[in-house]
Amino acid sequence: MYDVFKLTKTELRIFEYVRDFTKIKESCVVSVSGISKTLKIPRMTVHDAVQSLNKRGLIEYVMNNKIKGYKLADKEKVLGRINILYHGEKNSIHISRDIVITKGIDACHAVWRKIADLKAGEKVVSIQPNESIKYTFKKLGINSLYPSNDALNTKGIVSEALVNETCYEFVYTILKKERGKEFALNELRKFAPRPSNNASIDKKYLQTPTELFFIRGTAYLVNWKDEVSIEIHNETIMNFLYELYTLARGYGRKIRQKEFIEELVNKIERRDS
Repeated sequence: MYDVFKLTKTELRIFEYVRDFTKIKESCVVSVSGISKTLKIPRMTVHDAVQSLNKRGLIEYVMNNKIKGYKLADKEKVLGRINILYHGEKNSIHISRDIVITKGIDACHAVWRKIADLKAGEKVVSIQPNESIKYTFKKLGINSLYPSNDALNTKGIVSEALVNETCYEFVYTILKKERGKEFALNELRKFAPRPSNNASIDKKYLQTPTELFFIRGTAYLVNWKDEVSIEIHNETIMNFLYELYTLARGYGRKIRQKEFIEELVNKIERRDS
């Protein structure tokens, strides 16, 4: 957590204590002696640590007639310090031990590589809006998606997704523009035998370039447009996101994958002949 600041174990303990103490009530502050007594850390060690944390911009010293002590620094100041220390593709922010925000296209692509590494019988659950698909192709190109798509098509990985009702035709349109009709239809046919438990939702929803994945007990939010990946291990947040996914899926229409793709291919062949 906050390893960008290279905190010692003692500094990290003290920072987390001040952070959690402040969360009880924003006006709450804690003194050096209070930290020392609660954490059973020598007073001078605490003094040196809070000075270091204050210098890094993580905690603030408050002094007036009624309040003297330390509290969590303003969130924007903390994030500002992180942004100063990180830049470019290395912009990885540990919000806590179980939430990591990483900027850069490689961080987004890493999620798709995790899908390719799944084994037969494992499952990937996702929400994939058309906008996210558009930006995925735009940022990575068609060939970059083959490892994950080939894994889904051939390894027996189960895909459970919520997509726009126009999703597959939308993919066809992109592929046709890139490589032509026959190539696009051939790629579309590959979706038919894929082990899937997908559902579609009205096209007026999910108008966002952000995808949501659940892979091996971890949730990932991936924004392809802004090239931001959020990795979430926090169980409470994951359960909340999964409940929202389940709720949205309940309003969707189940897709019988093989029949749906075959009907769509026939429809396109008649329409574009």
